[in-house]
Amino acid sequence: MLIYIFFSLFVISFLLLVLTRWTGYRSLYNLAEGQKEFFENIEENEEPGSDEIKLSVVVVSDNQGRTLEQNLPYVLEQNFEGFEVIVVDVASEDATSDAIKRLSQKYGNIRQTYVPKTSRNLNRLRLGYTLGIRAARSEWIVVTQPDCIPDSYDWLKNIFRFVDSDMDVVMGYANYNESEGEPGRRAVFERTKHFIRLAQAAIGGRAIGADGCNLLFRRKWFLDHDGFAETLGKPFGIFPLLVDRLAEEYRVATALYPDTFVHQSLPFIEDLKDERIFELETARNLRFRARLFAWRERLADNALVLFILSFIGYLAGRILTYAPIDDYVREVLRILPDYAPAYEWWWLAFDAPALIFLILSFIISVKVFNRLMQMVDEEPVGTYVWVFHFLQPWRSIVNRRRHRKQRKDFVSQTI
Repeated sequence: MLIYIFFSLFVISFLLLVLTRWTGYRSLYNLAEGQKEFFENIEENEEPGSDEIKLSVVVVSDNQGRTLEQNLPYVLEQNFEGFEVIVVDVASEDATSDAIKRLSQKYGNIRQTYVPKTSRNLNRLRLGYTLGIRAARSEWIVVTQPDCIPDSYDWLKNIFRFVDSDMDVVMGYANYNESEGEPGRRAVFERTKHFIRLAQAAIGGRAIGADGCNLLFRRKWFLDHDGFAETLGKPFGIFPLLVDRLAEEYRVATALYPDTFVHQSLPFIEDLKDERIFELETARNLRFRARLFAWRERLADNALVLFILSFIGYLAGRILTYAPIDDYVREVLRILPDYAPAYEWWWLAFDAPALIFLILSFIISVKVFNRLMQMVDEEPVGTYVWVFHFLQPWRSIVNRRRHRKQRKDFVSQTI
């Protein structure tokens, strides 16, 4: 009887995987292919130069002077006519101001502003972004981080192509720099999956967040909604909460063309662990639709674990059917299947589908997630997807326990 239960769980979990994960990515593939075709067929027509500022890039720096001096030239040297870079110094105590002065001597499109020292008790990063956005001279704002580098010198030009009268926000892809082994490989894969969830929601009509490393939005949209006013008391998730709270239906575009991507320096291991906790705290303040997508992802992860465990249970039951176990022991241990001296062919009705489902799930999951990684120009992860997804529910339990212990310490920190 127990074998039949394991088989039923095996089939149910397989169907859950198909419904919650594998069939949900077609819209992303189609969108990525459509954008690739669009950009490859664009005829470049050079426009005459003008003094009009079309884009304002806002970067907030908190004691990141050296990082700014190293990475900001990749932004300042973009192949795009008419943009400015506004660096907001959040009362840094390092040489940030000197670094910006040196950059200003070389580049004429950089400006600097400050968060007053008297505002240190406020949410400094939100205040910094607000000051930068208000100081912008253009209608469209791009936000990124000091430790981010665009993948292309055509980053701004390509992401600006998504600007449309029907759109308020353009959500770009961002991830960590490639890293060999754990935990960098896992961090890249986790962030890719998170972006895919955000993209699925945006394509479905209602955005549930965005990555503050690569985000374009309308300045008027931000100011008309009073910016971060609704989330001032929240310690984390500046832009995820902003887009989740304020974005209107079908007014958020998703950029999936590789030349619109940016990559960020990989944090230290402890910082990566903290980021998982910060994301859990941010998730508590998201609206119901965002939680629904998170539950769906959790269901898919748990379905894979159930799939593997139920198959192991079924396989163990089938092996024990032919094991030379004493009848008395079988009677005492009622969970053991009845003894069979030889293979009975009617078992093929169960064994064959079980084997087919196992092979299909392995092949499809590897193929699907490698295709997703290639879609966002990341290295394929191969069979690692099985290891990752099997361990993910257990890691989630550990992260949630850490989150509960640290919640009382969340005051004015911000990411």
